[in-house]
Amino acid sequence: MLPWWCRSLSLFLLLALCSGFVGDDVSHPPPDCGPYAYETFTPAAVNFPAVGASYTDPIFGGTILRLSNTVGSTSSSGILYSINGLWNADGTRYLHQTPANQVDILNTTTGAVVRSNVPYATGTNQATSFAPDNPDIFYYTSGTILKSYSITSNTSSNVKTFGGTLSGLASSADWIDSTGRYFLLNIAGQLTMWDKTSDIWFTGTIAFTAGNTPWAGLSPDGKFIIISGLGPSNNQKVSYAVNLVAHTVNTTGVLFWDACFGDHGDVMTASDGNTYFFSGSCRFGDAGLYRISVTNAITADSSTQLTMPGNHKFITLNVPNSTSHNACAAFGTNADWCFMSVEDPVDAPGSPGTWYAYKSELIAFHMVPPFEVRRLAHHRSRVDGTAHFCSTPRINPNWQGTAAMFISAMSTPVTTGCGYGDLYRVEIP
Repeated sequence: MLPWWCRSLSLFLLLALCSGFVGDDVSHPPPDCGPYAYETFTPAAVNFPAVGASYTDPIFGGTILRLSNTVGSTSSSGILYSINGLWNADGTRYLHQTPANQVDILNTTTGAVVRSNVPYATGTNQATSFAPDNPDIFYYTSGTILKSYSITSNTSSNVKTFGGTLSGLASSADWIDSTGRYFLLNIAGQLTMWDKTSDIWFTGTIAFTAGNTPWAGLSPDGKFIIISGLGPSNNQKVSYAVNLVAHTVNTTGVLFWDACFGDHGDVMTASDGNTYFFSGSCRFGDAGLYRISVTNAITADSSTQLTMPGNHKFITLNVPNSTSHNACAAFGTNADWCFMSVEDPVDAPGSPGTWYAYKSELIAFHMVPPFEVRRLAHHRSRVDGTAHFCSTPRINPNWQGTAAMFISAMSTPVTTGCGYGDLYRVEIP
């Protein structure tokens, strides 16, 4: 017979499944016994799912599907912060970087390799993205050429040759709007908008040099260019308005957020017609996750930005020294949802540390009223006390926000570099 606390976990799971999600703000640690115990549910366990099989998170009820098996290898997932474009337009295919540093296209329900070792933009500032309007096509940059690749024909073709080298945007946010018509390109250090349908250049460019910070991205409706990671300590976020009718870019930026150091976050266009940034605050004594209006002009180093019109605080992170990776959907019925993975470096196999609300969780947020928080699963990506990549799974939703990918070590010790990690898919209820 299981101890009483294991039986209480079963009751909690039943309640979670009946309600569809867990949305409270209290601590729900993973089980310490039973078939899904935090220390023993690893790829070595007899009940651990094989590629193409799934399990139900025993606390929050989320469905977790395993899509790769790289046990014994170093993970090179290639998940690039908040880019929806690793998913194809209908969510059935995914660009996955293997431990051999090649890129394969996976079936997102079975993990089967559909195409192996496909071409893609190389380098730390790579620009590769599936088309949001054609599930067969992804785009990638190569020198001065924008190329497209067809899954069906397994061939590449030239889309357009530009007048300068196409550099990356730091691989953090999408650079194609949700219709697949408007492209944000970095041509020889100048951010430039291009209308693919009409083959028209936009008037107005923005000087930009990509690196770990800053990064640049395009809102799903194509009406805002966002640059994150500017200013002192790389903490400023700036928006530039785009006029899609006149084909112009306003090169005077609006500083709309500087309440956190770092550049984790994503830009989304909500059903209320507004564009928001989804990111955190770690200054002014606040550790919250926010919806932030990109049109608010703020005064740097002022806490008034936390309560400006259009901004909304969802939760407060109680995990000491925690970080988060944030990403949003782009279109479809779940276009109002954003997602977060919470990482705590004090979560090593055999020594998970103190448990707090939201620690090591995957969470969904509804960005317009009624505001909601839905706690989906524990990602179980753990580390030896040093924040290696595998403990920061970078949740990666598809364009429609109906599912998301993440990398997890699944309680397997990670001691050097990235270490081991496999690709998993979490369903969005």
